[in-house]
Amino acid sequence: MLKYVFILLSLIISNHAFAVESIESVQQQLNTFKQSSDAMYANATLTRAEAYLGAAMLADEEEKQEATQDALRKAQSTIQEAKANAKHFQEQFEDLLDLQNAAQEVMNKL
Repeated sequence: MLKYVFILLSLIISNHAFAVESIESVQQQLNTFKQSSDAMYANATLTRAEAYLGAAMLADEEEKQEATQDALRKAQSTIQEAKANAKHFQEQFEDLLDLQNAAQEVMNKL
């Protein structure tokens, strides 16, 4: 429970600390995380980050600068949340993930 409070608090604080980056930069951050092995543990959060990025693209097309920056901040924050969720999941279910890896190794040997 304390971990969740810490994670949420750090996300709230970091949300205000984000420098607004370009759409391309946030897209690259999202793609980098999606290609990592951690991404499979945060699918729902990644979907939200993609939605925020899409909102930023739409706002940019409509030349709504404030809306674009807000959506980019939310996308960056959600990417950080996805990373935290993936890490938390791996910590919480470390034993099960180890068993899954061991089972996969056995299956590969057959």
